[in-house]
Amino acid sequence: MIKEFVPEGKDVNFRRLYLKSVPFIMIIPVVIMVAVWWYLGLFYTMPWTWILFVGFIFLEILTYILIENVITVWTSPITFYSNGVETKRSIWNKVRKVSGFTERSMIDHFVFREFVMVSGRPTRHVVHVSMAMRSGKMRYIGSQEFEVAMVMKDVVERSYNMKAQWFGDGRTSAGPAKVGPTGPSGMPYCINCGSQLEEGSSFCMKCGGKQ
Repeated sequence: MIKEFVPEGKDVNFRRLYLKSVPFIMIIPVVIMVAVWWYLGLFYTMPWTWILFVGFIFLEILTYILIENVITVWTSPITFYSNGVETKRSIWNKVRKVSGFTERSMIDHFVFREFVMVSGRPTRHVVHVSMAMRSGKMRYIGSQEFEVAMVMKDVVERSYNMKAQWFGDGRTSAGPAKVGPTGPSGMPYCINCGSQLEEGSSFCMKCGGKQ
């Protein structure tokens, strides 16, 4: 394994908790509907209500599968191996028989798209990561914080020797400023991952890299 990138943060933990709560949330309207229809005797007087009931259950299951697919992509680790990239398979991908492991030979290059999240304070920079396949298809594999995405970009370019396209929408398309060769006294950013350094620090608290 070259490196594993695990999404972190309050929003990630909230999404994971939400995913676990979704089945219980979605079962509430089903229970209410069955109780009301049973009380009114619709299952006996109007047999077509069974068709509506089955259709409603199908929509509930489909909705959960789609929600689970999105949250799984947002919150799951992205692992780089020497021979390929591995991501967690969602239920939707399992149904479509999409493998969680993508061989390195199938990837043409990586695409990083930076977005600015202005809903919170301070402003967050989130980067969506996709793999451009040699087949011409684009596969979205997750979102990372700006600093983590910079490290991932470095892994792609150095370890994989692949092109990494970066589309900036916030700080800069080239990434954050880096420190000079003299160390952290020049600029307060890590030369490895781009995280801001503490004044006078010789090591990055984010990646542990020496400056």
